[in-house]
Amino acid sequence: MGVSVFPHELVRSPRIWAERAYSDLVCFNDQIPQGGHFAAFEQPLLFTREVRKFARLVK
Repeated sequence: MGVSVFPHELVRSPRIWAERAYSDLVCFNDQIPQGGHFAAFEQPLLFTREVRKFARLVK
């Protein structure tokens, strides 16, 4: 599981919540500079970077 927390998301999940919810958490990032609930549309480059970072970890 990978979690990317964008700064303008409706609910900003803290890392501890992700760790409790997902026993297989391998990637967590809450230091993303822009984006919100529709991050793939708002910040496609940042979103793609996050997906690729996660994919490299689980590959």
